[in-house]
Amino acid sequence: MSNSYYVRLRGKIAGPFDEQKLLELAKRGQFSRVHEVSSNQQEWQRAGDVFSFFQAKKSSRDASSSHSDRKGSQPANETNANAPSESSWYLAHQGAEVGPMTFAELKQRVNALASPHDASVWRQGFQDWQPANSIDGLVVRRDPLPIQETNSHSQTSELLRTATSSAPWALVTVMLGYVFAAFQIVTGVGAVVLGFEKNASVAIAGGMFTIVFGSTILTGTVLLGKYRAKLVKAERLESVEALSEALGSLKAFWIFLAILIFIAIAFLSVFVIWIFAISASLSGME
Repeated sequence: MSNSYYVRLRGKIAGPFDEQKLLELAKRGQFSRVHEVSSNQQEWQRAGDVFSFFQAKKSSRDASSSHSDRKGSQPANETNANAPSESSWYLAHQGAEVGPMTFAELKQRVNALASPHDASVWRQGFQDWQPANSIDGLVVRRDPLPIQETNSHSQTSELLRTATSSAPWALVTVMLGYVFAAFQIVTGVGAVVLGFEKNASVAIAGGMFTIVFGSTILTGTVLLGKYRAKLVKAERLESVEALSEALGSLKAFWIFLAILIFIAIAFLSVFVIWIFAISASLSGME
């Protein structure tokens, strides 16, 4: 009865399998010498050191590489891994083993992998499989971060440029708001003073309303001024955080404006109801 073996690769264990099944898996590329095997899940060995069909495969590779080396111009003991031209390289990745191939083909295959650093390579002269990233010139460095950072910086600059383009209009609105608010407040104070001098309640009430109206305009202008100041700061610093603060001030301005509109609609509704009530009352008297 043949022995049964458990197979382990990167901490994952499968099995048990008999030798015939493992041979079939090896032929399909699902089992290679880089796997670890054990009959009791306690003592583990590399599959290449246990099974004869891997030993035979390695001997075939050695013979092929030795023959290529004798035909080439390099000495047989040359183990330079940089750019051999003979088809002496083998690749193992996720349990699959392929080869032989030239160094150029190996480089193309390795860099086409999603994770080249997980691959292992072998050729004559190596004691064992070597990580792909340990071979000079094999793994091409992938560094997309500078492109992403450049794109992100470009998008941020475009966003800031679009947002801060309204700063001049905000400045004009703020200046007009301050002038109009000051005019209303001064006019209201004058009306109140004149009303007290003339003992005119209508003038006093009108003056008070004008002062309240001017103060309301002043409050909205201050909020808009804060937005404009933070917008200029964001443009100067090219900072998304500063732009976020500016948009927060703009949000406060729109909330204030919404409250004013709600109050104005409420007063208008009360006024209209009052007019209708007076009209109905006059009609009843007739």
